[in-house]
Amino acid sequence: MQNSTELKKQEFMQAALDATNGSSLGVQGRNKVYNFISEQDNATAKAVGYLKSNAGTDLAEAGAWFRPFASWFGIAFGVFSVFIVALFGISIMLDICYFGIPAFEAVVSKGNGKPILVSKDAWSVRKDIDSSGVYQNEILAYMKRRIVTIIAVGVCLAYLISGKVYDIILFFVDAFSNFFKVII
Repeated sequence: MQNSTELKKQEFMQAALDATNGSSLGVQGRNKVYNFISEQDNATAKAVGYLKSNAGTDLAEAGAWFRPFASWFGIAFGVFSVFIVALFGISIMLDICYFGIPAFEAVVSKGNGKPILVSKDAWSVRKDIDSSGVYQNEILAYMKRRIVTIIAVGVCLAYLISGKVYDIILFFVDAFSNFFKVII
């Protein structure tokens, strides 16, 4: 026999599930609420399994399968991101050294071709400025070419740091699953 606190808890969870099921939340929002509710109580998790069928896509089930791998995936994704950002930073540093340090320019230059360790953007800025015959700040011209890439990397890092990257992935999974439902 259950005591009164367990009954109240079950009644509250049932009311929360019913309210979520009847709400105007989108599929993604509803799945997040179901996941949160199912984490609160094991008996409720069984009821959530039934309600998920009304939620559209089965993202909660996929999340349950993905959860054991999520920490390793997050670590690998984080290490890969740090590696990419580090390489991007080193590339910018080498390009600025190419523009600002004549000794570095002499070391990396090889005749008339593109210098080693220097990006195509830096090399094309140098060629454009040399061919124009007008004095321009090379670093400023270089940054004008790289600003879009720098902003894109910054936005990607912001999404990664805030944890919103999973929302983007869920959006595309949901969109494609709905697309295939319409086709089939």
